[in-house]
Amino acid sequence: MTEHIQMLFFDRATQYYVAGRFSFQLGQSPICGNLFHHAVEMYLKGALAESMSMDLNSLRKEFGHDLIKLWKCFALQLDEQDINRLRPSIDRLHQCGYLRYPDSVLLNGAGMLMSPDIEGAESFKNLNPSKART
Repeated sequence: MTEHIQMLFFDRATQYYVAGRFSFQLGQSPICGNLFHHAVEMYLKGALAESMSMDLNSLRKEFGHDLIKLWKCFALQLDEQDINRLRPSIDRLHQCGYLRYPDSVLLNGAGMLMSPDIEGAESFKNLNPSKART
C-alpha cells in the first residue's frame, strides 16, 4: 500500500512540476511558484510515505503544506553535502506557499522576480538519498 501511495504522490508531483514549468514560461506569477511548491511538497511526502511508512492522514496532519518540516524529516536520509546544497532552494520555495491565498498578499504585499535559477535546479539533479548520514 505504501508503494502505491508513493506512486500517487510522485505522479501528482510531476504534474505540478510540469504545470509550474509551463506557468513560468508564460510569466504566470505568483502561480508558478506555488505550483513548484506543491511539486516539491508531493515529492517529499512520497519519499516519506515509503521511508517512514506514513499513511495519508499522518502525512497531512504532521506536515500540512510546510516544506521546512517536510525537509527536516527527509533530510535525515541525506548526507551533509546534499542537505547544505538543497536547503536554500527549499527555503525559497517555502516562501511561495504563502502566495496560495490572496489574503497574505493583501496583508503583507509581495514582490517576485522570475528568473530561471540554474544553480538551484542543478542542486536537485544529483540528489542521492542512498548516501544516508550515519
